[in-house]
Amino acid sequence: MSNKGKAIIMYIVNKLLRNFSEKKSRIPVVTSAILLGVTLALTTCGTPAPAFDGTYKLNNQFKENWNNVTDKAVSYSDDILTVTLDYSMKGGEVDWARRGEEGFAQRWQVQSKNHTRAGTTGWYTFSFKVAEDLDIPHYTLSFADFKRIIGRTDTGAPPISFSINNNRFLLGVSGSDEQSCKKWASGSEECNNSEAYFLTLADTQELKGRWVDVVFRVEWKDAGSVAVWIDNELRTEFYGNLRQGGTSFMYKVGSYRNHMHQATNRGIEILPVTVQYADINKGKTCDAVSELCSDLEQLKNKTNASKMKHIVKCGTDGPGSCRGVYWD
Repeated sequence: MSNKGKAIIMYIVNKLLRNFSEKKSRIPVVTSAILLGVTLALTTCGTPAPAFDGTYKLNNQFKENWNNVTDKAVSYSDDILTVTLDYSMKGGEVDWARRGEEGFAQRWQVQSKNHTRAGTTGWYTFSFKVAEDLDIPHYTLSFADFKRIIGRTDTGAPPISFSINNNRFLLGVSGSDEQSCKKWASGSEECNNSEAYFLTLADTQELKGRWVDVVFRVEWKDAGSVAVWIDNELRTEFYGNLRQGGTSFMYKVGSYRNHMHQATNRGIEILPVTVQYADINKGKTCDAVSELCSDLEQLKNKTNASKMKHIVKCGTDGPGSCRGVYWD
């Protein structure tokens, strides 16, 4: 069999195994054994996983973001992107030494080539998997975020982010276009919004050790909204000013861990973190990015933030100005 034929069969097998086995669907034992046998047979025929060559292979709507760690952090296997960040990899000065001390942040992300225009609605997806024992103490690991573009320049804090901090999975939303920015000696600029909300989307262990599907619907308007579905369940709707002066908005997916100095200053070791990503997509409608739109829980059209158990509000001083504003 040709290498191309083997690659096609391997892609189908891996897609079936991931969709059925890892996304909590049941697959007959006999079928599972057949798929595994095909995989082993093809593997022993000498078809290696494609090596990373500096381009994002899985969706031509995306390209590498300004990644600041070695490409050794990245590997591809059919439709899965694996990113491993090791503290020893350090990174570029803009992130790694942002506040004049080493060890602030490091990242490997992909970004949309064509951005969503202000005043329109965008749909965005990604799937991720982290280890069941993942521990993120006193710093933030972001899986996806959006960047506001004014003209041709990206600026300010992300208006929306999906991350884990202190082992809570959070949706971060900037509620105002008023920002306080500081220029650091490294040349980077750090901005904090006068109103930034962090909404707890899931309990500590709920999204670990398995594949998780995430869908965003964002209205990029002054009176806009963002809705987030996790595994087809609507987790929250947030209504507010999401345009914030932007002319377009960039979608980024990948591992970006920051404020690591808050952990190291406490004597906490920063351990390597591996995250698998798949199904990264963007479009103007849900059907353009997902085959599961009919299964999504319907929007409630409530005001403010719905379905939340815990909301934290932060100001222009960053984490030091945060306070809880809602508990269920």
